[in-house]
Amino acid sequence: MKDKNSKLNRNELVAPCGLNCRFCYRYLRKKNSCPGCRGDDSLKLKSCLNCQIKNCERVKNEQIEFCSECDKFPCNLVKNLDKRYRNSYRISVIENLNYLMKYGVERFVGEEERRWVCSKCHELLCMHELLCRHCEEPRFKEKKV
Repeated sequence: MKDKNSKLNRNELVAPCGLNCRFCYRYLRKKNSCPGCRGDDSLKLKSCLNCQIKNCERVKNEQIEFCSECDKFPCNLVKNLDKRYRNSYRISVIENLNYLMKYGVERFVGEEERRWVCSKCHELLCMHELLCRHCEEPRFKEKKV
């Protein structure tokens, strides 16, 4: 199944760090959208091109597909990204990478496609926003105590 905004299939939209580019705000935007970490570099922002994880020698030389395959996993780059995404977006790249290693990319993508759909309007959610950009439903429901 090809994604409408990319020549990459849905599995190829999972970045080496374990984030699913399909739910990134840069991928979801209408104008000048990013093709995803594994997509055409000529269409990416400079900040994406300078990603240290994407530019890791083992990733660049295609020795590993995901950081969890590296003997240094989790390296400081992955730990720092995990901390930033946990604090800002409630996402753990380390948990994603462990899930990928245990269950594979097909199952991971299937789970992600269920996880990143708004419970109210059923549109795709953006991992970088706490509210649905279509109906403003909170991405996470607060548990009542």
